[in-house]
Amino acid sequence: MRVRHILPVAVILASFGCGLSDVPSTIRLNTPAFSVGSDIPVSYSCRADNDSPPFSWDNLPKGTKSTVFIVEDLTTRTTNWIVYDIAPDATGSPEQGVAKDGIQGTGDAGKNYYVGPCGKRGEQNRYAFRVIALDRKLGLPAGAKRAQVDAAMRGHMLAQGEIQATDNGF
Repeated sequence: MRVRHILPVAVILASFGCGLSDVPSTIRLNTPAFSVGSDIPVSYSCRADNDSPPFSWDNLPKGTKSTVFIVEDLTTRTTNWIVYDIAPDATGSPEQGVAKDGIQGTGDAGKNYYVGPCGKRGEQNRYAFRVIALDRKLGLPAGAKRAQVDAAMRGHMLAQGEIQATDNGF
C-alpha cells in the first residue's frame, strides 16, 4: 500500500525546479540593485513601487536560442515573475521593464507582470532570481503559467545563472 505513494512523491520532487540542479551554473547574472545574499530594497517590493530591479547577464552558451527569467520565493515555493522567449542576444532586463522580446507569464499571484517580494511582516523570505539559457524558443502564448513554462523547458536547458537575496517583510 505504501509503495503506491512513493512514486507520486518522487515524481513531484523530480519536477520541482524543472531539473535545474542538473543544469550547469555558468551564466553570470548581476544586478546593481542589491548584493547577493543581502536584503532586497523596499522599492522593489510590494510595499513600495513594486518596480522590477535591473539585471545583466553574460556567458550564455553557444546554441542559445532564447532565455527565461524567473523570480521565485524559495521560502514559500511561489513564483513571482516569469519572462520567457527572451532574445538570445539580450544582455539583461532593464529596471521596470522586460528583456528584449520577452513574453511575460503568469505568476502564482495570478499577475502577468513583476510582483516584488511581499513577505509577511517580520519574517524573512529567500528569493531566487534566475536566468536560464535554452536551445529553443518556447513558443508559449503570453500569460503561460509556471508549470507550462517548466514543461516546455524540460530537456532544452543549456545553462543557468542565479542570484539569491532576502526580504525581511519590513
